[in-house]
Amino acid sequence: MNPNPDPLEKFINDTVRGLPPKRAPRSLESRVLAEIARREALPWWRRSWTYWPTLVKGGFLVVSAATAAAMIMVFLQIFRGGSFAAVSASLSRPLEMAKAVWAACLALGSVGQDLVNIVPPVWLYSTLGAVAALYITVFGVGAAAYRTLYQTR
Repeated sequence: MNPNPDPLEKFINDTVRGLPPKRAPRSLESRVLAEIARREALPWWRRSWTYWPTLVKGGFLVVSAATAAAMIMVFLQIFRGGSFAAVSASLSRPLEMAKAVWAACLALGSVGQDLVNIVPPVWLYSTLGAVAALYITVFGVGAAAYRTLYQTR
């Protein structure tokens, strides 16, 4: 802010500060609350990126990166004077690799499902309980160490 204001600046500032505050319309609160309720009722795919589930965000990023890479490859082939056959040949290898990766993911998923079906539920619950107990122990020891080392005197 300028320590020595212009006379015009000082006049405008004084005039604006002297104006009475403008009142909001009576219906503003109900319209704002209605708009908030309308936005909260929207499904996740109609909301902004921050409301999307993490898995969907990751999938979107992977698909977007693959699409961008494919477009760059196509444009490079076109600018080099390549034909349609050269462009399709350059895209066929990444697509075959993507198909192989997808097949591997499906196979791993089916193996994981088979393993989960083989393990008795008592073992799963016991393991989850043991892991929870270990986490509680770690946090308890950490809290005790903090209180011991950083106790105010």
